[in-house]
Amino acid sequence: MTGTGSGERQRWRGTGVYCWDLIVGLVLAAAAIVGIVQNSQQVEVKYLGWTGHASLAVVLLAAVVATVALSTVTGVGRRRSRRQRLIQRDELEQRREETPGSTAT
Repeated sequence: MTGTGSGERQRWRGTGVYCWDLIVGLVLAAAAIVGIVQNSQQVEVKYLGWTGHASLAVVLLAAVVATVALSTVTGVGRRRSRRQRLIQRDELEQRREETPGSTAT
């Protein structure tokens, strides 16, 4: 949020895609793809009593996708929470400005 010069605050809207985030994401994705392609042998996978065989490439791809999905979900939750707090703070500031002489209890 930046001031407009008259003491008012502008509201920040949207998340936007930043160039560096995109570049880093593409580099990491390329590195993951190279690693997946180079590791195509069969492996045994054990998880919570379940045992199976799968290509290491599939296991690595599943791990990458799960990590990205989990970080995205938690990031969305954090951004939504922060946005809600900022909106509530702005509404509180507006109410304080609208009622001169009132004191907070």
